[in-house]
Amino acid sequence: MAAMLEPMETRKLVTLTEFGAPDVMVWEEAPCPRPGPGEVLVAVDAIGVNFADTMVRRGEYRRDQELSFIPGFEVSGRVVEGPTDGPAVGSR
Repeated sequence: MAAMLEPMETRKLVTLTEFGAPDVMVWEEAPCPRPGPGEVLVAVDAIGVNFADTMVRRGEYRRDQELSFIPGFEVSGRVVEGPTDGPAVGSR
């Protein structure tokens, strides 16, 4: 049984549908994913964008990356949903 704080219905994200300059990045609103087994849902307070993210955007790194792609792998926030044997809901 999963534990959960307030439900999150939608999320805001940046997507890439093509490789290129910064203007290929598009702000979108999409349904919030549900965590699968062993996963947690995090309400993001801050993200990290590093040089590897810019290289992916330009198509110069991870050339096998499929599009549409959501860049960024570093986040800080709090757990809002997850398995009862995972990180505690509300933890950072």
